[in-house]
Amino acid sequence: MALNISNIEHVLHGLNQRNFAPYLGGTPVISDAQADIANCFDVGSEMLVFHNHEELNAIYADFLASPQKAAIIGENGKRRVLADHSIGERLAAIADALTLSH
Repeated sequence: MALNISNIEHVLHGLNQRNFAPYLGGTPVISDAQADIANCFDVGSEMLVFHNHEELNAIYADFLASPQKAAIIGENGKRRVLADHSIGERLAAIADALTLSH
């Protein structure tokens, strides 16, 4: 699993690459709560989110007890990244936005 803890002093908007890159290998991501996560992933089935250390510890214990759950979340996240967050998908979205603006 990959643990992503954002540095609020370095983030203005959006998510950093650490929210996406681990999924290329099917690695599940556990992230601190960030506003844009729900815009990019289904929380609970594609990414797990924590609000405090108790929640983080519970997620970690659950993954240790059920490695297959971690594997499923990793594969679900990988499918989402490849379907919606690849460079090709992003370029297509930009091209569509430019076409709509004319």
